[in-house]
Amino acid sequence: MEFAINYILLPILILAVVISVHELGHFLIARYYKVPTPVFSVGFGREIIGFTDKSGTRWKLSIFPLGGYVSVNSTDKDPLYQRALIAIGGPLANFVFAIIVMVIVSMTYGSPKTPPYITALSLNGGAYAAGMLPMDKILTLGGQDIPYYMEDIKDIIKNAKGDFVVAEIVRNGQKMTLSIPVKDMNKTGDFGEDYQQRMMGVTFAGQNLKLSAVNSVAGVDTFGNASLARSEIIKNFGKNIIVNFGKGKEREDFLTHIDATLNKGLLDEHDTKYSSLILWDNSKVDFIPIPLTEATKDSLDLAYQASKKTLGVLYQIIVGKKDTGDLGGVVAISSMTGEVAERTKFVGAYFIFKFIAILSVNIGFINLLPLPMFDGGHLMFYAIEAVRGRPPSLKVKGYVYGVSIMFILILSLMIGYRDIMDRISP
Repeated sequence: MEFAINYILLPILILAVVISVHELGHFLIARYYKVPTPVFSVGFGREIIGFTDKSGTRWKLSIFPLGGYVSVNSTDKDPLYQRALIAIGGPLANFVFAIIVMVIVSMTYGSPKTPPYITALSLNGGAYAAGMLPMDKILTLGGQDIPYYMEDIKDIIKNAKGDFVVAEIVRNGQKMTLSIPVKDMNKTGDFGEDYQQRMMGVTFAGQNLKLSAVNSVAGVDTFGNASLARSEIIKNFGKNIIVNFGKGKEREDFLTHIDATLNKGLLDEHDTKYSSLILWDNSKVDFIPIPLTEATKDSLDLAYQASKKTLGVLYQIIVGKKDTGDLGGVVAISSMTGEVAERTKFVGAYFIFKFIAILSVNIGFINLLPLPMFDGGHLMFYAIEAVRGRPPSLKVKGYVYGVSIMFILILSLMIGYRDIMDRISP
């Protein structure tokens, strides 16, 4: 029952909410301009239940809930700006909804604050060279108190005078001071570009790994073999070992500690953590309510980063730097929702709401792509109409629609295939 709720019912509910918000954006602007909207449907297919309001709109719940639509009887005779605003209303609603959700959650439930423990150290990083170990806790860095992990750490390292930063740490109850070399380390940006960033070379608490991302364990090659990775990790319970993880150019060796208690799920194939390497107990995350200004800033940044990453993945797929496995379809959404739901047992509902917000941003952003099946496609045609003084011919629209449908169909099939194969691979 729990599996069905987390991996089937909850994903359907979340998709229904996010897509309904999108369609509501179209509906509200159409209604504002008194454009007829005969149907607003949550889902597709045969109507299960519904009602008709005073304006003649039929509100209904349909039998297939993965999606929804609103019928807008707009015509070429309607003002161009009006049609454009109706088209952009859906994506805009998704962005606004995501920001409002995260602002409310951050102000009431709180924003997650993770204790500044080190869970893994890059063998190429300065922290490893300075003698830092997994599960060391940073008290101060560059003379500044570090009560929990925060983005300010990156600025402290970036702005460190000279080639070292002084860190005060706690290890097994004993305070120590380390002078850590800060190095320019290779990173890959959202669009596949290479750049260098000053770093200590550490991973902080809060980040766990899928076994499918583990390339080697204590010198044993486990690339593409989650079962072997699992058995090798189990052999090294309670030890500090070198684990290689990451994709492509970002593969790297890290020193980490394999905690037997945190990873006992590896011994039970029915455990939700059976396919994960747990580096940190997420139940130790604190949630601290933040003021409106900070919550708004964080929410806007979340929307920006989510949009940027989505655009980056699409760009890298087009130029051949990534494959469609980096985009998720319905199976991936179901799996991610289930995994996030599992986390709520330990850290509350914050991450469910964050997942909803990110999904809403992604749906809004993707719908702005200039493909005729999306809102961005309508905006593209409206832009052409604004320049030419008349809409594109039906013949031109037909060609563009045909090519776009084939592109979307092929991409959907590839994503669906990768979704399923990623879930059934060992």
